[in-house]
Amino acid sequence: MRVGLAFMSMASTVMGMSRIDVHNSEGSKISNLQYSMFFETEINFGSEGGMYGELVWNRDFEVLGRGTVTTESKYQKKDPSADVKRSEMELLQDFKLSMKDMSRQYIADPPPPVGDDFKPWTTTGKATAAISTVSAPYLTNPHVLAVNTTGNGDGVTNPGYWGMNLPNATTFDVSLFVKSDNVTSLTLQLRCGTKVTASHTFDVNTTWTLQESYITTNNHTSCSDGNLFIYPHQEGVIYLDHVSVFPKDSINNIFRPDLLKYLSDFKPGFIRLPGGNYLEGTSLDSRWAWKNTIGDRRKRSGHFSPWGYWVTDGMGLHELLVMCETIGTEPLVSIYTGYSMGKKYVPLNESWQFAQDALDLIEYANGNTSTYWGAKRAANGHPSPFNVKYLEIGNEERDMSSTGFPPHYKMISEAVWQQYPNMFVVASGSMNAVGARGHRSTSCFPCVGGCGFEPQRCDSWDEHTYDSPKTMADLHTLYDDYNNTCKRTDGKPCPPVFVLEYAARSDPFLQNAVAEAVFLIGAEKNAAIVQGTSFAPLFCNVHGTQWPYNLISFNSSSSFALPSYYVQKILKDNLGDYLLKTTTSGQVSGSTWNATASILKSTNEVIVKMANFGEKEVQLVIEFNGFSNVKPRKMASIVTSENATDKNTLDNPTYVTNSTTTIDVSHLPLNFTLPAMSVVVLRAGIES
Repeated sequence: MRVGLAFMSMASTVMGMSRIDVHNSEGSKISNLQYSMFFETEINFGSEGGMYGELVWNRDFEVLGRGTVTTESKYQKKDPSADVKRSEMELLQDFKLSMKDMSRQYIADPPPPVGDDFKPWTTTGKATAAISTVSAPYLTNPHVLAVNTTGNGDGVTNPGYWGMNLPNATTFDVSLFVKSDNVTSLTLQLRCGTKVTASHTFDVNTTWTLQESYITTNNHTSCSDGNLFIYPHQEGVIYLDHVSVFPKDSINNIFRPDLLKYLSDFKPGFIRLPGGNYLEGTSLDSRWAWKNTIGDRRKRSGHFSPWGYWVTDGMGLHELLVMCETIGTEPLVSIYTGYSMGKKYVPLNESWQFAQDALDLIEYANGNTSTYWGAKRAANGHPSPFNVKYLEIGNEERDMSSTGFPPHYKMISEAVWQQYPNMFVVASGSMNAVGARGHRSTSCFPCVGGCGFEPQRCDSWDEHTYDSPKTMADLHTLYDDYNNTCKRTDGKPCPPVFVLEYAARSDPFLQNAVAEAVFLIGAEKNAAIVQGTSFAPLFCNVHGTQWPYNLISFNSSSSFALPSYYVQKILKDNLGDYLLKTTTSGQVSGSTWNATASILKSTNEVIVKMANFGEKEVQLVIEFNGFSNVKPRKMASIVTSENATDKNTLDNPTYVTNSTTTIDVSHLPLNFTLPAMSVVVLRAGIES
């Protein structure tokens, strides 16, 4: 792992060196949303089996065989280093083929329920079990598990999401609904294999009763592949529902601590939620219907994620807003338009419900407790408003016809602005808004006009940029000519851009992160145009992967972030107030490098950001022009490593990370070597 920087100070420069000239001339203000995050709430088991702390999979017995993911997804590359010698285009082609194959398997209409399927629960000994609908604690979740046992220690077990993490001396909140006509008690155990590490015995009544307790694992046994075991003490039939095991150290009794820490450490400008394709679903029934995701989590009916598995909606709108509040970031909430993947839009004359859903969502988030939805929020434990300021209407809208996105956007946005004129609304971009060569397609788009539509108000619009690392780096100039290449039909400039999904997809290597940094620096150089960015996707359980390139990956007990996380973090941690005029010159054969500079007035510092996507070092000269005094002590942050294909893993989670060093320079200009495949941020103090 290489982290060093070669600096040298001298009065003269070396012929042929590349240059960065920073001028004491303020440019555009840089948005504090520039480096943000996108949390597609359910893809790769990112919430259930991840951020959402519940350990029991199929706790309410409503999965019914809908959406089975094998223990190791075929889309999870086991050894990406095996592809190192293959060309980038071959890798990208493989990725595109796997996406096409994946879309057939995962992006599909919800399958029919299988009435006798209660996996991943299994029986032990002579016990038998079956799904029952005779009675249930809640009508919204009508299926329960009927377990017939001998009373001799046989029962049912649940492995959690590919194993339960059961550290020693750890407390869990366990609960279940249970009833029986002939069983009077049962024991719930947490086990490592067959070794019991915690247990509690509950009484069983003849009517549905919620039983709850805290239990603590012993000091001698721990595991990351534990399981839950329930056995009745008497012969007979017991009925179970809403079986829960929740670690007591979950933040706000909701969030897995190590995963939330990645977000709180990053401090994103906003978090876009809940999606993405998860917002749209593949039908009205499988879309994200936020009103079904609030209130008592045991009463939520759940739905089928378009990413191929059933979710309980435990991580609903309320929890997502609490998550943003907890880490101190703004939520950017997406609104369903009437479009689901692969389907036609709901006719406009039947779509007012979606505008009303948007208005009701804002009232839930922001309304005082005298309003209907504000009172619902208070009843759910949050009397004070969440103060949501940002909405996005739609996701990757494709149909720009007179029955498609433009009229639906117009109806929803006008309804929002009529009641909430200061709400910042982002218009979803089309799926392929920017092609591989940087060609922007805006035909008939509501923010631009055309096809019989007048241009509509858009506070910003959303562009998605996914490509190979080389192409991603080459797109660093994408927004340089934006105001000349994008015009509304009335001649006015196009709105600012939020790049709400981007990634240099192929493998989780350093080179991918550096390519993204070159692109992001290009976006920051155009801060008047690009006012927010967010990588996609965010979370991935390594055993339940549907999308192969994700910012943060984890199993039941451990986690790691891509090199891209640390690149984004140093760019975010060193965010200036205003751009400074910056010119660069001297490209190096085999390298694509980029740089920008800004000023942070609160500390009187100039910030210079540089990224080198290439196998060769770049010999650089940095000149500070027009500043009365540049202080000799400078801070430098860097992300780099020995090899372009170095990566982080569960076994070595910080092999590629960021480091900081202090350098002293007695003379200017500053000459130094920008390492191959590196991202460097330099902070220099200046006179006030």
